[in-house]
Amino acid sequence: MKKEFERVLRLAAGPSGSGWRCVGMSLVTLSFLVTTPESWVPNLGDAHFGFPYLSARGRLVIKDAIMLGAALVTMTHSARVALEQRARPGSPL
Repeated sequence: MKKEFERVLRLAAGPSGSGWRCVGMSLVTLSFLVTTPESWVPNLGDAHFGFPYLSARGRLVIKDAIMLGAALVTMTHSARVALEQRARPGSPL
């Protein structure tokens, strides 16, 4: 059972593992929102600063949330297809 699960995970990741790599890259980049103070609008005397106001750098990083969602959707679709192929009689999986 464990080998079959690993096989499905490999198929979901694609031939080069790009799905897992995209998820990892997105999570690392999104961590910059927490660890980098320049991601948020600094206090320049205005009433709107800090969380939840993103600076230009923070808005550039937030695009990775969309990439993370797309990678997860793609991986789940690939896993679903792999499981359907496995369920068919005479399937090579």
